Amino acid sequence: MSNRDFEYMMPTSQAQMLDVIGQFGRRARVLAGGTDLVPSMHKGKLDANVVALVSLRQSSLNYIRKDTEGLVIGSATTHTDVATSALVRAEAAALATGSGAVGSLQIRNVATIGGNLCTAGPSADTSAPLTALDARLIAASKRGTRVIPITQWYLGPSRNCLEPDEALIEIVVPTLPPFTGTHYRKFSPRSYMDLAWVGVAVVVTLDKSLKLCEDVRIGLSAVSPSPMRAVKAEAVVRGREITDGLLDKMAETASEECNPNPRSRRVPAWYRRDMVRVLTKRGFNEARRLAAAGR
Repeated sequence: MSNRDFEYMMPTSQAQMLDVIGQFGRRARVLAGGTDLVPSMHKGKLDANVVALVSLRQSSLNYIRKDTEGLVIGSATTHTDVATSALVRAEAAALATGSGAVGSLQIRNVATIGGNLCTAGPSADTSAPLTALDARLIAASKRGTRVIPITQWYLGPSRNCLEPDEALIEIVVPTLPPFTGTHYRKFSPRSYMDLAWVGVAVVVTLDKSLKLCEDVRIGLSAVSPSPMRAVKAEAVVRGREITDGLLDKMAETASEECNPNPRSRRVPAWYRRDMVRVLTKRGFNEARRLAAAGR
């Protein structure tokens, strides 16, 4: 454990939290579940300028509700709460699956969806679902709030676009149209406690005939410096009647579009590309099945 001294604060309101973060700026770190931050402290990797830890334990940012904007999730909501929420499973099943794939049950009981986003790891399990779901992230500071499309959130590996005086307070998943299905698939060599080698989330909207793909969004993780949308692959099938040949072309395009690290020691880039090709087609077909079933 680091032998450095930190000022530890536990604000009891959002206003108090923003006051503290505004006061310390880059010299503070927000502590939610701590499952990424604490290991960094153990390894001595925490920025030497950090002198304060701001706990969200009493921040009242742990909630899941639905309003006119869609599904609204507080940033301090744990993965267990997201994964087991009947509302999330009904409105955005891919996100429930993603949260349920994070680490172990013990980790999911304390780790938060906001922490998963702020860590900005390329293989984070909620990143591909939230990207495919076109989520909006709400950041707050004493200057006010701003809405950040998730495609603008990631600036690179372990980097997000938060300003030093801002905190992520809320995630909004827009309401999906009828005949829409969502699905997330993670591939890793171990079933539990392992980072994704490849993560693929697919959101499919069918027309009333259930044959035409009105819309599709594909989120990929662990196959580029940051989570990404496979927009070229989406364009292959959007607005067209679904055929096996078209899905093969979509999956191949996604494989070509991703950008895995060629120097990775965990898994070769060619293997990741091949798994993107396989999982994108399987993910599309499962999301399509759910869409046709009215889910």
